[in-house]
Amino acid sequence: MGNQGPMVVNPHIFNLKHDPSEALDPIAMIADASLVVVVGPRLPVTSMGELIEKAKAGELVYGSAGNASASHVATLLLGQKAGMKLKHVPYKGAGPAVNDLVGGHIDFMVTTIPSVIGLVEDKTLTALAVTRKERFAALPDVPTVAESGVAGYDASAWYGLLGPKGLPEDVRAKLVAATGETLADPEFVAKLGQDGAVPSTLTGQAFADFMAAERTRWGEVVKAADIKVE
Repeated sequence: MGNQGPMVVNPHIFNLKHDPSEALDPIAMIADASLVVVVGPRLPVTSMGELIEKAKAGELVYGSAGNASASHVATLLLGQKAGMKLKHVPYKGAGPAVNDLVGGHIDFMVTTIPSVIGLVEDKTLTALAVTRKERFAALPDVPTVAESGVAGYDASAWYGLLGPKGLPEDVRAKLVAATGETLADPEFVAKLGQDGAVPSTLTGQAFADFMAAERTRWGEVVKAADIKVE
């Protein structure tokens, strides 16, 4: 199972021994999950417009689940499109970053919905916007980033099934069929929904083309940010 960071972002940031696009064959994309922009007690704003205004007036500190993570690059894209002044603090996973957000040590973060939805519901954190083009059903009053004035913004955390390069076609076909059956299961789709994710229909070459486009897109974001990780 491969997701956005290792598959299409890491090659632009780290010196990898193996290029995922050369070592693995795409089988099927499983799902695409929205992220959410949240603020804590250190930054008492209630809208994306206010957040952007604050970040234009002075540098804001944001946390992420780590270098090259979906939360990291989604925030980079946000900062570039909205003209925000930002400082990145990478954590070892979303949990420690959320803890510091709650504790008032960082200003905001973009993270997975399940990691903060309980804190949003009890008003410990404030959700300003979701990152996909569509709103999230469990947070119907939270607008998208694009709706909030950042035209063309769209970011998510996607993941899919891959196999070793040269995977036999009959094996691939069985795996694609099995994946399709699973993604048609209402119970499985409901579980994806709880994670802010929607099932995908991309398989084989279509999934490969999608990953190639994502690699180019995020490569441009990383280059513009001039990220260098030792």
